[in-house]
Amino acid sequence: MFGPSFKIAAVWGIPIKLDLSIILTLAIILMEYGKRRSRFALLFAVGLFGSIALHELGHAYVARLKRCRVRRIVLTCIGGVAEMENMPRRPFDEFLMAAAGPAVSLLLCGACFAGAVWAPPTDLRDLLVILGVVNRLLLVFNLLPAFPMDGGRILRSILTPRMGRLKATRFAARLGKILAVASGLLALWAGYPFTVVIAVFIYLGARREYRLVQIEDAMGRHGFGMWSPPQPMSDDSPPDSGDNSGQATISPPPYRGGPASKTPICADKDGPLNLFDR
Repeated sequence: MFGPSFKIAAVWGIPIKLDLSIILTLAIILMEYGKRRSRFALLFAVGLFGSIALHELGHAYVARLKRCRVRRIVLTCIGGVAEMENMPRRPFDEFLMAAAGPAVSLLLCGACFAGAVWAPPTDLRDLLVILGVVNRLLLVFNLLPAFPMDGGRILRSILTPRMGRLKATRFAARLGKILAVASGLLALWAGYPFTVVIAVFIYLGARREYRLVQIEDAMGRHGFGMWSPPQPMSDDSPPDSGDNSGQATISPPPYRGGPASKTPICADKDGPLNLFDR
């Protein structure tokens, strides 16, 4: 996130928040249109961010059906983010959840263009046409087969049965990085600084996604599975015996008397593995 966020609504118990960057974007839109069309600009901004929110709610709806908890939805100047505590593990479930957002954008696009056909030639028709184009762009952009876009998750869900989750993620993340670098260089050459910012976030998002899956894979290989915070030890825990070489003593609070649990030290090729960085 760019900075503080402000809650504006809640759907299905999921808070929907506006990032501080949204306010700056709204101010830019209002200045671009000027005072004469300020009402049109405001309606456009509401329609734009409403479209993004509905896109993310599409993801959230399928996630809830698959028993995944959605922590919150945050709308930023470069799109929306549905923050989840856990992701679907089955490839088909991930495919459905990733495709739900673009499906909502497709429906909104069709509804806006259909409404524009029947609307009288006024500002309302212009607004519907613009929002139809916006949702079409959201659809195409999110279907790009690279992380962190929805198309990257769809691609991973297709490749996972053949390549495994880690290799499929690496493939989609590399595509995301290549796309980010190419679009960033093109934006610099054409003089579009905002597109450069988007390219940077695409690159960082692709790298972060692969890193998270690396950590999950390392924990699974070392017997952690889906990691959860360690539980306090009971006073009647049996004493440990045997060789302690290559092991670290972990004793989470509250501290109690008696021996602590022992967990092998593990690390991946990129350095020490931080089990608490989720």
